[in-house]
Amino acid sequence: MVEAGGVALLRVQAEADKAEDGAVRAAAAIHGVPSKLVLDGSFGADSRITVKSSADVSMINAHVTGIYDRQSASARARLTNVPACAA
Repeated sequence: MVEAGGVALLRVQAEADKAEDGAVRAAAAIHGVPSKLVLDGSFGADSRITVKSSADVSMINAHVTGIYDRQSASARARLTNVPACAA
C-alpha cells in the first residue's frame, strides 16, 4: 500500500565520474514509494543498500556497474517487503 502523496513506481538512474576508478552507473526501480524515502548505497568490497521510509516499500530493484580493483564489476540487489522505519 502506498501512503497518501506517494508514488506507485519510481525509476532512478545516476552516474558518477570518479577519475581514478572510472564511471560508476546505477539504476533503481522502487515499487510503492511512500511520501518520505531515503535510499543510499555504496559499491565495492562491502556493497550495501540502506533504506529509510515512512511506509512499507513493496520492492526495490537496484543495479550498479563500475570498476572495482581495476576490473569491471557489477552488482544487483532485489529487496522485497521493506518495512517502514524513520525517514
